[in-house]
Amino acid sequence: MKGACRLRDDRVRISLLNGKDTTDRSTGNDRIEIHDIETNFTAKASNLVNTLADGSTIVNFENYDLYGEKRTTVS
Repeated sequence: MKGACRLRDDRVRISLLNGKDTTDRSTGNDRIEIHDIETNFTAKASNLVNTLADGSTIVNFENYDLYGEKRTTVS
């Protein structure tokens, strides 16, 4: 997925190995699935922008499914 997307109550999947992505969900109760995380990740309130190690940005997501190396720390 490249560029911004705005839908309702959706599930989005991104991989940190595919380059920078911008994901923005403006309404609903949305879930993002992030793969290939190799560093720590701290989820912020849904209205704040999360910036990942590869420059990808996430905003307006209420739920996260995170997948990465065994050493990944989620807080």
